[in-house]
Amino acid sequence: MSGIFGVFNRDGKAVTQGDLDAMHQVFAQWFDDDHGIWCEGNVGLGHTMLWNTPESKLESLPCVDGPIGHRLVITADVRLDNRAELIETLKIQHALETVTDSHLLLLAYRKWGDGSPKYLLGDFAYVIWDECEQKIFCARDQLGIKPLYYHQSNDLLVFSNDIRPLLAHTGVPSGHDSLRALYYLYDESHSRRTFHRAIRKLPCASTVSFTSQSVSEQIFWRAENCAEVKFETEQEYADALLILLKQAVSDRTRSAFPVVSHLSGGLDSSCISVLAARELKGAKWPLTTFNWVPAPEGLDDPEYFEWGLARKVAEQEGITLTNVALSQDFVSNAYRTQALMVNNTQYLWYENVVLGEAGDLGSRTILSGWGGDELISNNGVAFYAHLFWRVNPLKAIRQLYALAGGRIQYSKRFLKLIYRTVVIPVLPQKLYLRAMGMGQFSWDYLRYATPKFNRFAQGNAPEPGHVSRVGVRSRQLALLNQGHIVERIESWAADALPRGVEHRYPLLDRRIVEFALGLPSDMYCNNGRGRHIFRLAISGIVPDAVVKNTNKNENARVTELERLMYSAQNAWAQSPESGASSDYIDREKLLQAIENTRNQWDKMAPQDKLEALLVIYRSIVLWHL
Repeated sequence: MSGIFGVFNRDGKAVTQGDLDAMHQVFAQWFDDDHGIWCEGNVGLGHTMLWNTPESKLESLPCVDGPIGHRLVITADVRLDNRAELIETLKIQHALETVTDSHLLLLAYRKWGDGSPKYLLGDFAYVIWDECEQKIFCARDQLGIKPLYYHQSNDLLVFSNDIRPLLAHTGVPSGHDSLRALYYLYDESHSRRTFHRAIRKLPCASTVSFTSQSVSEQIFWRAENCAEVKFETEQEYADALLILLKQAVSDRTRSAFPVVSHLSGGLDSSCISVLAARELKGAKWPLTTFNWVPAPEGLDDPEYFEWGLARKVAEQEGITLTNVALSQDFVSNAYRTQALMVNNTQYLWYENVVLGEAGDLGSRTILSGWGGDELISNNGVAFYAHLFWRVNPLKAIRQLYALAGGRIQYSKRFLKLIYRTVVIPVLPQKLYLRAMGMGQFSWDYLRYATPKFNRFAQGNAPEPGHVSRVGVRSRQLALLNQGHIVERIESWAADALPRGVEHRYPLLDRRIVEFALGLPSDMYCNNGRGRHIFRLAISGIVPDAVVKNTNKNENARVTELERLMYSAQNAWAQSPESGASSDYIDREKLLQAIENTRNQWDKMAPQDKLEALLVIYRSIVLWHL
């Protein structure tokens, strides 16, 4: 985990030490275990170190390798998980623990050139200056765990793994990106754009090379190309998955500092916490876990699954579980200070509390189960629609009939199953939302926009994000390509880096993602039970109550969040700062919406409340932009 930055004057002008010092100082106010700057001619690379893995303490970056005329210079934010394999393939005659990740990256580039990232396993964003080719080479990992941002013009390239150092360079113009703002209002992500008109991000699984005259981008990994996974028995699939889960967690607990983890009591976080606790057993610092749900109080039932399941996991492994709570002041302040300009779009403010707690423990790593629901622990809801519409309708009917009870007296239950699993998935988007109980707030995004922004939206508004609901694999791919997975990753990175902490995501390990995309569909749904293969893999690892639980609702957490957001928006409406309209949002329309919501609150359907709050929240945040 590090801060990386650099400048390439494509017009040939010399890079000054001052250009790089200004970027370094942004990182240095957050952390500075070590730092370095390499500057020669029209190129300069910098690095501000925050140690995490044991081998990171051996790094000295930027690193220069090779004779003059053929030198490679690298700066990197990286954790490689196939170090032993690379050392063998690259024929390195040194002990594993003495070889740095940056050295492996350089040798891989020397051997495979621009195609080297496809041989890497782990989380990485790195930049290499290739003296012989006179080019800057940039790479970002397959799932986008490590961000990489850049400003490019005919004369200049400036890059960093955080937006704020880019803004410290005088050559980066200011100004908002209206298209990104529009996507935000629609609750859509964008693979390239940021809220700065002059700053872009490198997409996942991509490389880009810059010379003085050209720009060349390549994709080195595609989820669509993942191979089919075949075993003879269901148990063999489960055993293979458990091996991958253990390895992914082991790789991500590799730290010279305390490690903490999310623990909600759900399948994903419970699995990760148990495996991490066992991996760290006997280590200097045992695992500490955090739950986003405030601790039970008063008439709350401590056995209710939102509290009880996480506690069972913690008790089984003998680890500390801390429940975090949001304050009203914190949420109200977020309405005024949400950091869109540093690419943070998330409203899951609990993680800010976890970051603070983790920092107090001296931790530099937070393990998260994010990405599991979309991929390896997918609920398989699209299985029966695929079976009915595209494979064998009679087989689908027979399975659903058996699932409903297999008798004529259960015909009403059977028809409901047909409607829910076969009919609803193929409805048009608006009808689908209504059938799923989602109200009017799910698609009217421009209701509070200014006339000017409304005009801009004509022809520029994104198509509503459509996620395939027929076929497990097509749904997984759609969820992966939709962008919301990496958007949360980027948002959390924007919050975590200034605190000297990084998130690691075991269920987004490339090996697990490829395994998930290669599984037969019936591994996800068995006799109506979703997440089947994941449950089978972790049976006997996590408490049975966790494996058997099928309730994904978070009523206690969501109810409290709604209360805090409701109070925050009302307080904002009364504040003097909610003055004139902005470029994007009409103040009067927004204030009227807040008043209407206040008057209708007690009559609103439960499913409409949070959606209404979020539409208003995004509008307020955009008003502040």
